[in-house]
Amino acid sequence: MHSETVTPPHSAVIIVGMGPTGMVAALSLAQRGVEVTVLEAGSTLSAEDRASTFHPSSLEILHALGVGEKLHTLGLVAPHFQYRDRSGGVLADLDLNVLSDDTAFPYRLQSEQSNLTGIIRERLSDLPNVRLLFSSPVERTELATDGVRVFLEGAGREPSLTADWLIAADGARSRVRKSLGIAFEGTTLPERFLVASTTHEFADDIDDLAYVSYISDPVDWGVLLRTPRHWRVLMPVRAEMTDDDACAPEEVERRLQKVWPTDEPYPLDHVGIYTVQQRVAATMATGRVLLAGDAAHVNNPLGGMGMNSGIHDARAAADCIVAAIDGADAALVARAYDDARRHAANHHVQKDTKRNYRDMSERDAEARHRRTADLASMTDDRELTRAYLMKTSMLASLTTSEERLKAGLRAARRGPVQPAGRRLAALLTAGPVVAPGAHDALSARMLGEAGFAAGFISGAGVSATVLGEADLGHVGRLDMVEQISRLTDSCTTAFIADGDGGFGGPLQVSRTVRAYESAGAAAITLEDQREPKGGSAGGTREVIPLDEMSAKIRAAVDARCDLLIIARSDALGAENFAGVLRRAEAYAAAGADLLFVEGRLDAQQLQTLHRRTGLKLVVNLTQSEGEELRSMDLEELRRAGVGIILHPVAALLAAARAARSTYRAIAETQLPDPQLLLTWRELTDLVGLPLSVEAGRRYAVTA
Repeated sequence: MHSETVTPPHSAVIIVGMGPTGMVAALSLAQRGVEVTVLEAGSTLSAEDRASTFHPSSLEILHALGVGEKLHTLGLVAPHFQYRDRSGGVLADLDLNVLSDDTAFPYRLQSEQSNLTGIIRERLSDLPNVRLLFSSPVERTELATDGVRVFLEGAGREPSLTADWLIAADGARSRVRKSLGIAFEGTTLPERFLVASTTHEFADDIDDLAYVSYISDPVDWGVLLRTPRHWRVLMPVRAEMTDDDACAPEEVERRLQKVWPTDEPYPLDHVGIYTVQQRVAATMATGRVLLAGDAAHVNNPLGGMGMNSGIHDARAAADCIVAAIDGADAALVARAYDDARRHAANHHVQKDTKRNYRDMSERDAEARHRRTADLASMTDDRELTRAYLMKTSMLASLTTSEERLKAGLRAARRGPVQPAGRRLAALLTAGPVVAPGAHDALSARMLGEAGFAAGFISGAGVSATVLGEADLGHVGRLDMVEQISRLTDSCTTAFIADGDGGFGGPLQVSRTVRAYESAGAAAITLEDQREPKGGSAGGTREVIPLDEMSAKIRAAVDARCDLLIIARSDALGAENFAGVLRRAEAYAAAGADLLFVEGRLDAQQLQTLHRRTGLKLVVNLTQSEGEELRSMDLEELRRAGVGIILHPVAALLAAARAARSTYRAIAETQLPDPQLLLTWRELTDLVGLPLSVEAGRRYAVTA
């Protein structure tokens, strides 16, 4: 008898661990159409009360993933944090609003990490390209020539799963890291930390107490952190004291009474001991395995940088894997990840948390006095405060890391990248794709910098910025193709491009489609509005006959390779919804990939269009239309069948207002409003001057 070889299940990416790092990585990949399997040793998500502080840098990432808003509903906004002394005096009160020009989230959000993992689990459960496997402890992993083999406990000699890539987010005791023989370099601190969670309201006792307060003392320093459920009190444990003695109820009560004396015993929700380590993996990438979060680096919790740096790792790992899927050299991608994230761990997180620990526990009286004086002088100087908060918020470290990663990924992109149309199609499998408009190469770069994987090139935007004309047919095919080429050359964003009516009949549509795809567009919108544009009385748009438009769509489908064809109908005003529905069904039958009905539609009408055609829909959230749709969240739009959400001219309108205000200010006062201006350094960084200078040095001719 012959035993059959069973091929283990294969995924594009396996992620080990469903903590914040693993779940953010999973969502980052899944939303970009990557097939992901996530393994968790436990039978459910951990509810352990650990990290609870989300810094502005992480909130930006979570907002871009579409989970930040819900996390805010489960958290507390902490607009400032304090340094205090044991007597209760405030040494410094740091207002994060100083960062309002640097981030949309000038505050910390206090919310237990289990809130984030629960929110992401709900999102992942709805995605067809994600598998969440609980009770799946990993025993070891092995590197393969072009991937990774994963062995679950009890698997024996044959792998349980295989993948092209693996992200190890399985904590400080990572079995993945250990099985690959990667050293975890650093030290274990002699001190341990006692964490006690109590529902006692310290804010009733201590005047003006911030939600995050660091209490400095040479012997008995501590940290007070407010979460939605309780206050968490972090205190050091003497080296000679056992864990059991430190957690004994009478000892915990004694320590809490030293924080603030009360007549009644403190009610306790949780007490625990943390062993404190400062370690970084010798490498964060080997083969096609990327280490992230506590599996890659651990540090003391002072400053709340552990979970946040793991979230930063997660996004970087996802960016790298997507780059490799798109054709970048896998080895160079792994090297770029290791370079960027180990640099962040060593030169920012480790350095800053060690400094925090020294400052909190400093015993030398003179050094403590200098520290107090430094804090006082810093809070009196806005620029010093901003520089300090850029570090503590991890905005500075994330910016540096992203610059290093971008440089590394540029070097890794040696082979042909995946066609833009395929990238957009992959994005559509994960849920609604938000595609704001970009009108020139600079706005395209800013769009990519903000984390958008897709964008829109509006014919109205090109007409306004290139010709200074209204969108009345002045822009031709060549104008659009030139602008598409400029924007697609400036970033890796997948762009949907406005094709008007295809600039003629079916034969001209074929040529337009080939030209758009050659210029790098991911999709083209073709509309049934009669040309030249202008509309009729009352603003109703004239449309061409249904069969003429169907012929154009058939021609477009025949001419394209990977370009997606979006059929747009402007017939709502002229033919009402019943007429639009007839057109939608005909356009779907002609081969359109997506359907875009211009005008005001409600959720029920969207669902009807989606159900009757089987196509995902494109909606337009312009400033003049889309009021009903703007009240719907992403999940409601997804249920209505929406695949792409356009904000076609929002950035153009913002740029035009800022430019007009600047010109008027110069005319009136000879000076522009500095609040409207980037710094010159920010602009040169945005257009890649530092990287260009570095490249120039490599090619410099020496005497």
